[in-house]
Amino acid sequence: MAHLEEITVGCQLNGIAARETVTVIAVQWYGNAALEVTFKNSRGQLGSQILYRGDEATVDVLGDSLPWSFGADADKMRLVSEAYRIHLAHLFDPYLAVHTSAIQPLPHQITAVYQEMLPRLPLRYILADDPGAGKTIMTGLFIKELIARGDLKRCLIVTPGNLAEQWQDELFRKFHLRFEVLTNDRIESAVSGNIFTEMNFCIARLDKLSRSEALQEKLRITDWDLIVCDEAHKMSATVWGGEIKYTKRFNLGRLLSEITRNFLLLTATPHNGKNEDFQLFLSLVDPDRFEGAARSSNQSIDVSDVMRRLVKEELLKFDGTPLFPERRAYTVNYDLSPAEGQLYSEVTSYVQEEFNRAENLNNDRKATVGFALTILQRRLASSPEAIYQSLHRRRERLEHILAEEKLGKPDTGTQFTIADDFDEDDFSADELEQTEENVTDRASAASTIREMEAEISTLKRLEQMANAVRVSGVDRKWDELSKLLQDDSKMFAADGQREKLIIFTEHRDTLRYLTDKIRTLFGHDDAVVTIHGGMVRDERRKVEELFKQDPEVRILIATDAAGEGINLQRAHLMINYDLPWNPNRLEQRFGRIHRIGQTEVCHLWNLVSAQTREGMVFQRLFQKLEEERGALGGKVFDILGKMTFDNKPLRELLIEAVRYGNDPAVRARLQQVVDNSLDQQKLRELLDERALTDDTMDVQKVFAIREEMERMEAHKLQPHFIEAFFLEAFRSVGGKIRPRETGRYEITFVPAAVRSRDMQIGFGEPVLQRYERVCFEKERCNVQGMIPAELLCPGHPLLEAVIDLVRERNAEVLKQGTIFVDDSDDSTAPRLLFYIEDAIQDGVLLPGGTKRIISQHVHFVELKEDGTASSAGYAPYLDYRAPTETERITALPYIQAQDWLKHDVENRARSYAIAQLLPQHSAEVKARKQKLLDKTAKAVKERLTAEIQYWDYRAADLKQKEAAGRPNARLNSQMAARRAEELASRMQKRLAELETEKLISPAPPVVVGGALVLPGGLLRQLMGTPQPTLFSQGDKFAIELAAMNAVMQLEQAFGYLPRDVSAQKVGYDVESTIPPRLRSGEACLRFIEVKGRAKGAQTVTVSKNEILTGLNKPEEFLLAIVEVDGAHTHTVYLKRPFRNPPDFTATSVNADLSDFFYVWMRQSLKDTYPKLFRTMLVPKAEELVATPYRFEGSTEKARDFFEDGMLHTCQQIYQYAREDIPVTIYYAYKQSDTDEESKTASTGWETMLSAIIRAGFAITGTWPMRTEMANRSIASGTNALASSIVLVCRKRPADAPQTTRRGFIAELKRELRPALQKLQRSNIAPVDLAQSAIGPGMGVYSRYGRVLEADGSAMTVRSALQIINQELDVYFNEQDGELDANSRFCVDLYTQNAFNNLKFGDADTLARAKNTSVAALAAKGVLSAEKGIVRLLTREELPEKVDPREESIWLLCQQLTRAMEIGGVEACAQIVAPMLGSNAERAKDLAYRLYTLAERKGWTQEGYAYNALVVAWREIQSRAAELQQATPEQTSFF
Repeated sequence: MAHLEEITVGCQLNGIAARETVTVIAVQWYGNAALEVTFKNSRGQLGSQILYRGDEATVDVLGDSLPWSFGADADKMRLVSEAYRIHLAHLFDPYLAVHTSAIQPLPHQITAVYQEMLPRLPLRYILADDPGAGKTIMTGLFIKELIARGDLKRCLIVTPGNLAEQWQDELFRKFHLRFEVLTNDRIESAVSGNIFTEMNFCIARLDKLSRSEALQEKLRITDWDLIVCDEAHKMSATVWGGEIKYTKRFNLGRLLSEITRNFLLLTATPHNGKNEDFQLFLSLVDPDRFEGAARSSNQSIDVSDVMRRLVKEELLKFDGTPLFPERRAYTVNYDLSPAEGQLYSEVTSYVQEEFNRAENLNNDRKATVGFALTILQRRLASSPEAIYQSLHRRRERLEHILAEEKLGKPDTGTQFTIADDFDEDDFSADELEQTEENVTDRASAASTIREMEAEISTLKRLEQMANAVRVSGVDRKWDELSKLLQDDSKMFAADGQREKLIIFTEHRDTLRYLTDKIRTLFGHDDAVVTIHGGMVRDERRKVEELFKQDPEVRILIATDAAGEGINLQRAHLMINYDLPWNPNRLEQRFGRIHRIGQTEVCHLWNLVSAQTREGMVFQRLFQKLEEERGALGGKVFDILGKMTFDNKPLRELLIEAVRYGNDPAVRARLQQVVDNSLDQQKLRELLDERALTDDTMDVQKVFAIREEMERMEAHKLQPHFIEAFFLEAFRSVGGKIRPRETGRYEITFVPAAVRSRDMQIGFGEPVLQRYERVCFEKERCNVQGMIPAELLCPGHPLLEAVIDLVRERNAEVLKQGTIFVDDSDDSTAPRLLFYIEDAIQDGVLLPGGTKRIISQHVHFVELKEDGTASSAGYAPYLDYRAPTETERITALPYIQAQDWLKHDVENRARSYAIAQLLPQHSAEVKARKQKLLDKTAKAVKERLTAEIQYWDYRAADLKQKEAAGRPNARLNSQMAARRAEELASRMQKRLAELETEKLISPAPPVVVGGALVLPGGLLRQLMGTPQPTLFSQGDKFAIELAAMNAVMQLEQAFGYLPRDVSAQKVGYDVESTIPPRLRSGEACLRFIEVKGRAKGAQTVTVSKNEILTGLNKPEEFLLAIVEVDGAHTHTVYLKRPFRNPPDFTATSVNADLSDFFYVWMRQSLKDTYPKLFRTMLVPKAEELVATPYRFEGSTEKARDFFEDGMLHTCQQIYQYAREDIPVTIYYAYKQSDTDEESKTASTGWETMLSAIIRAGFAITGTWPMRTEMANRSIASGTNALASSIVLVCRKRPADAPQTTRRGFIAELKRELRPALQKLQRSNIAPVDLAQSAIGPGMGVYSRYGRVLEADGSAMTVRSALQIINQELDVYFNEQDGELDANSRFCVDLYTQNAFNNLKFGDADTLARAKNTSVAALAAKGVLSAEKGIVRLLTREELPEKVDPREESIWLLCQQLTRAMEIGGVEACAQIVAPMLGSNAERAKDLAYRLYTLAERKGWTQEGYAYNALVVAWREIQSRAAELQQATPEQTSFF
């Protein structure tokens, strides 16, 4: 309570803002009864409130007391701290997407995403690297990083139609991103009517959107976080005659740019050779900066901040070598046979004549006929088969058209036309093949029936000639290919095996022709596979995989359909059997093999006949390219698609050759055109133009990237930090998860609180109720022969939901603070650990009125009493443990007496951040952003000013013409003036926005959480315990310093460049750089954790962060053990010192040095103890274990080895044992070895007992002991129990009597029941009861010299164990008789069917036998009976409220078990406290029974649940008694 007068400026208050302390920054009185308080919370946010006298009771003014209570549970603090850190994963793991994706990125991909794109958010960018550079991978990484930042919930990818499924496949396969392809069915089935509001991760086909105004209208009213446009150059507009010609695709691009925060354009050809068109293309990313057409030729376009372009030759691997190998091309010339030459001449004449006739047609028909004739000419050069089939189909088609015309029924198929502006590059290869088939066989220049008849007559003659050539078997082009396949040495590997080869042809007729020819040549049909445009995607993919993986398949014959979307770098040899007339296609073909992953020099053969008119042009072209390749290298192949010939595309040059190539003058001119176009200077200009930017990748830059990536990988969160957190957090919120295969888990139950979280946090993908498999390592997602697993990583809805729930439920823990103990610190000075957020903001206001955050950092900082501060590392709380209750009580008076902890502790943290952290952060952001903003503002002003001046001039000019009576019908002066005004307004608005963005300032730092760290030395001083001498002797600081110096000197002696980073607390002490000349692999850094130990020290302690860092970089992490003896040191490097991560609760591991030092000791002691140190690793052969893998997988050999060894051991023990002193044997019992029949260990437990008894001992007792850690490495992935069995034995008298089977059973019945009752009263865990019961049972068996079976043979230990277990079952069955009728029914139903469905008739029969009914049980709410199906309700479905008078022991047992799972001892005690009679004890006894049933059935999770209840029963009873005493007795009115 506080009086209003006590509330003054600067004081701290509780009771105003929920759950946190606020600082008063202003007060205003209104009379003497009301006070307006203006305050600031921990995040720097302002608030105000009116306080009246009546509010004094709820408000507290903090005085000289601890502003932080430090009373929160330390384990909860560690959990919520890790949830907070993983929530901001991108700040702690800068390459998060790389570590969670199934890729191995390359340097240029890393720089694109992490140096170019992410720092420019919100992004407007063009990624224009060469084909094959992996733009899909860069996009996937970018998307995953945005998702991890919580900055992307809706993403649209627009791509050419033929690439949509490929995008979908790659994003899922490599990045686990589920995108849905937009289809007509999905559009029509949209519930809301607008499919774009229902698909958050969508892939849409470019032309589906550009050609549909309806879809664009739906798009217009949506907004997206990211839109990606693949092959974005297809959306360019053109400038024609000074006017801009906007295309539908360009208008779509403008629309997409307006409805997204981040806009990414992908293209390998951003520049088509015209600066005006390039500028229009750039306007898609920034219309203000690149508005309109270029108005002057000297206007330069600087795109370095909006576009990145790297060409193939500049791309490097991480080792600094070129990413792409060399490319070589060869021209294979062949001469036509006389018959082939005659056919070529006749068909070419026909084509020439038809071209001439087509000149008189209208534009579209002229273009259609010209297209058809071009295809016919290309098929003529392809193969005799192709030209024959083409002439045959064309003749038949024209005859059909003629017949229809004569009947007055025009053929509707002739309506298919080619537009005058037809461009092959706008079509996929599949679409182009289909277009050729539709047009070639029926487009004719004939205008009359007579002309059609004449053309058909010509076609018949040509068809006969072609058939004659075809059946003659003479094909010079095939002959050259055959020689190439058989004789060229490059076709064969060094071992004589034929290399993989791709043969490209343009036509399916030729494809079939070549397939038959090559199969006949090889004599093996499976050696050849084909891909063409008529194949469905799955079929095409299957062929692709066959070619890559099947060693029998050597040759792939393909049309250009294989040139798109298929990666064939498995081969490095390629033949162009047909040459495409579009050089872009030629470049695409070569790109199928010359791409990332190719390691061999790529060879290409082009088959050309110089005797053909088009062949003459191709031969000259390739000749010139080969001449220039010597000077320009492989780059000449990258500009084929950009070459023009006298400002004409190659296709027009070839058509001219076909039409006029028989004229020598024309031939000479065409050769001159090719020579001029391929002049070296022209080619250099094309290469410069292709580059567009100054982006490069030099070796030093690559090495720097590699070092930074290795450094970050050492601290990556995935998989180990994420796995440890999730397993702990998921169970803490009620989830059920169990280990399956190594590194993989099954989630059997996701609580409703988690499942509903996906809607609250806004993730589109739902959280499921169960997951068949999940994993944390990307390598374990898809394992052959195993169920595919979901990768749980930042961005996955389940992980995000758990993180959000943990943070919400424990929000007050961070601000309440806790106490941690740092056992590694022997000092006596406590420290304050604070979690500090510092952020940089600009002037842009968000809808909530706050400024936009453009950069954020999180720091863990520790402060001491003297004001000194230091970084605490990445996750210091993981290395600190919780204090015991005794330690906490002892330390509390000391803490409360610390005056420095009572005043301005948060302000100290903020002051440190303001003075030390914010200035550097702000300077970095300002330097980066200011440069970009200044550059953009200058470009916008220059561009829009030029455009305004142009339109002002046009307005004045048009006004003069209008006054002179010469108006412009399309544009008047008012429209031009209005355009100038609009541009002026746009410029003013944009410049104002840029000025706002320049208002960059640091936001007040925020203290998110805190803790008090007590050094182990202080705690031991307070508790009066001596300082340990376990780890090192003498001056610890001096020893550590000597160890560091020794390692630094050793690294320098190796030639490395070491750096001391111990003060940064990054999980290792020394970062040692390997110079390039000493690098043998990819690693360039060594991470060394140094442990200094005085001579004679036996143990070493490693922290959790050190272990996980070592696991993150197992090959590069070294543990350096340095023994310090005065001035002398002895250093040993241990590689891969850690194998398994500790569980979440562990903070450090103490290890005996001998575990690490076997290898080291072997060096010096192997000569002294050759037998002991004979093996390279720690010897295991002498261990007495029954592990089959040590005996070639033989279980029998393993059992025999164990039995013989155990009997020998026990016999030796017997010799030295005394009659008056018992022998105690500890045995680690493994449940996974349990035999189904006897429920005992067939290779271990049984053998152990048999050996003891055969050696002459009598067993007098067994008892379980908790000796095993659940996280020990050998238990990983197994169901090994966390206990050992203690056997108490005495020597059996030599004259011990014999008994019969009947006598043994009678004695067993007499003694076992009281023993079991005693065990149950002692609250022994059900999981241990069966093994403990063996003590009294085997005591009866082993006291006799022999137990005889009915046939006179000796009873085996196995038989005795079976009898003991049978008696155990009888005991529990008798306990069932003490249950109420309903519970007996439930136990029987559970035994038969667990919680699964059962037919009503069967359940009713069982209920009547137990004197109850299904209806009665359904009414009590213990089972479900609907539609003829009966099912026991699970614990989660039962009512939570417990009636103290409840008579159903089954229901009570299940409710108690559920309470134990959720709320632990306290929740159970709340139920037990008001109970009357002994029902609670009966419920506990039933839990014993149910555990036994679950264990027998293999229901592990069920068994563990009942076991946990019984183990905690004494604590439950004790707490229930306390609650009963604290609650006054009340009269029951019910």
